[in-house]
Amino acid sequence: MKTINYDKYSTMSIKQLISALNNAEKKQTKIKEKLKQELSEVKELISYLKSQIKSSLNKPRFYELHNAPSIKKIQKYENENQELAEQARVELNKELKSYANENDNK
Repeated sequence: MKTINYDKYSTMSIKQLISALNNAEKKQTKIKEKLKQELSEVKELISYLKSQIKSSLNKPRFYELHNAPSIKKIQKYENENQELAEQARVELNKELKSYANENDNK
């Protein structure tokens, strides 16, 4: 914070003092608006963060198989890419069979 030099105002005329007063009031209004905007932004951020925390507290910690987010993503992917999903299923079954055959031979 800078210090105010009151000596320069002591030698001013009334017209200059009125002008300096008007400038100071304009500066005060500008600072108030800036602070009001910043305060509004911080309040908005606080509100958002509280809602995020609240929503994360409402999420279940454990999922059953039918409502697990990863399973839902897989199902969505399968619906969107049925051909690739079928190909992946075939490859997975082949790998499982070859793994089962290896273990049977041991």
